[in-house]
Amino acid sequence: MKRPDRSVIFIRPLGTKESPILHPAVIFAVSFAAGLVCVFFARTAARRWKIHNEPNPIVETHTQPVPYLGGAGVFLPFVVLVPVLFGAPWWAAVLAALAGALTFLGTFDDLRPVRVKVKFLIEVALVVILYPLVVHLLGLELNALLIIAGIVGIVVLGNGFNQVDVMDGLVSGVSLFICLALFVMYQSPSTQNLSHLAALPLILVGLLGGFLAFNRPPATIYLGDGGSLPLGFLSLIHISEPTRPY
Repeated sequence: MKRPDRSVIFIRPLGTKESPILHPAVIFAVSFAAGLVCVFFARTAARRWKIHNEPNPIVETHTQPVPYLGGAGVFLPFVVLVPVLFGAPWWAAVLAALAGALTFLGTFDDLRPVRVKVKFLIEVALVVILYPLVVHLLGLELNALLIIAGIVGIVVLGNGFNQVDVMDGLVSGVSLFICLALFVMYQSPSTQNLSHLAALPLILVGLLGGFLAFNRPPATIYLGDGGSLPLGFLSLIHISEPTRPY
């Protein structure tokens, strides 16, 4: 049986001598704590600088402005944790760079709204340049159909998450359970060659759990574009990974 990638510091396939349950627990605990702390400071900064969403008449509980910048509180620690936990291989560095770039773009749009066409073109340009590179570095089969589907999916998912961001706890709750399911899937015998990537969704589970503590109804902070764009990208990367040829 092929042994897991030793470049991963904490994650090993569950049920082996190299992987006591403490390892995933440590990753989750560190990510959850980072999410709590960073989202708390992001909410404080958003309130101080009055970066907030006005009351939404569609959502009855929204009677007061709700801060943005939750995306920065989730994905800035993600950008740090991914290279640290994976030993900084090229694919982790590129993945973190793209997530960071999308977080910066979305957060800038939250602070100073960018025209829709300009924002869309920047999103597409970032994904067209870096998504194929991430796919290649992850060892996936690089073909035109996967690239086109990935680009369309990332843009659609990112903007879709943004549209339902104002529904208290919806995006963070659904995304958390998706990432948890992916982590469990990566530990199954049928995907054992991908087990060394299980820390990716597990980091997001912890960070989104920390964010959900502030985003549960009634929400006191939203992801904003700075969270919905990288979340859409990372969701599709996780969905693509199981198609890797063995």
